Amino acid sequence: MSRRSVWNWFGGRPRERFSLEELEHLVGVLEKNPVIGPGNREAIVETLRSIAELMIWGDQHEPRFFEYFLEHEALAHFHKILRGRDNRRGDVAKQVLQTLSIMIQNLRNETSVYYIFSNNHINDIVQLAFDFNDEEVLGYYISFLKTISLKLNVKTVQFFFKQDGGACSFPLYTEAAKFINHREGMVRAAVRTLTLNVFNVQDPLIQDFVVAKPASNYFTELALYATEQCQVLDLMLSAAEKGKNSSIGALDSQLAEIEDTLSYFNDILSTGSEKMGVELSRALWEYFVGPVLLWPLLDIPIQSALTNRPSEGANVKRSGAVRPVCSLYVVERLFHLVDNPIVVNAAACCLFAGSQGLCTACQKAVGEHLVPTAPNMDDWQGEEDVQRVVSEKQTSSSG
Repeated sequence: MSRRSVWNWFGGRPRERFSLEELEHLVGVLEKNPVIGPGNREAIVETLRSIAELMIWGDQHEPRFFEYFLEHEALAHFHKILRGRDNRRGDVAKQVLQTLSIMIQNLRNETSVYYIFSNNHINDIVQLAFDFNDEEVLGYYISFLKTISLKLNVKTVQFFFKQDGGACSFPLYTEAAKFINHREGMVRAAVRTLTLNVFNVQDPLIQDFVVAKPASNYFTELALYATEQCQVLDLMLSAAEKGKNSSIGALDSQLAEIEDTLSYFNDILSTGSEKMGVELSRALWEYFVGPVLLWPLLDIPIQSALTNRPSEGANVKRSGAVRPVCSLYVVERLFHLVDNPIVVNAAACCLFAGSQGLCTACQKAVGEHLVPTAPNMDDWQGEEDVQRVVSEKQTSSSG
């Protein structure tokens, strides 16, 4: 539906495109259509898109636009639209999320950003249950969260971090963290960008939140994700060695994913607080670097340390080891891409010391997580899940 036909549908006359009169009309359309159905859905979607265009223009040319937007609580109309379950899927959901993302991304005035965040509508929208079975809705939602994170600083983060007595909540972070292992690379990349933006906020409350339970389970999930990706790589390498028809593109993609993951680890260790660095380092050592990468090379056939995983709040599964050839490749990539001394020094010390143990400095650095236990190849768990991931990657690459 064209813009002119939208106004004809509502019985209006054409107005000057970038004018306060036009904005008044658009907000009025939302006010007059509290219920969205087949008869007005297309027009409402076009109205939302037009509002975003006017607000971006107004932020740079006409401050009265934003005053009108706030005075008439236009964000409340957006929120009300999304409270309808049917509007959290399909074109309406996508357009509301896109409109909000465009507005937030293009706001240059700091006061405007504060106004947008301060009334809690954005934070409430973050927590709504959208239809994530629709990949496009998920994409717009994750992009919306990432766009918010680009505006975070010690002042704006307070609009999203809530304290109620002794309980703290940070939906912007915790909702995004749920998708860190998503099968779509663009979703994972957006989540990584968002989390790094959060870690970069120099606020003690935020830094304490991300390293406390249950939020700290995110670091365990990252380590376990790296473990799974190494298992996938190992199966692909094994298939290639046996002359099976595996996709070279899928193998290249898997190698790139492992390198991206290691680079992300290094970004966290470089960006986050010391507490975050210690928390991630310990998770990596316990669930990834030690039992999955080093112990196969050290040939210590002891029961896997991966069977002793935390159960509280962490959606984890049993995993197993990889073969030495895979370990060797990933260890080399680890040394190349990660420069945090807690992880790298301990890994190097293990390789040189072998089964004899570690130096005093490394033992002090990661403490109890340096117990030299190793996965037993005969006790490899989760192979069906790994094989499924391999098949999906090969299918995606061939497509």
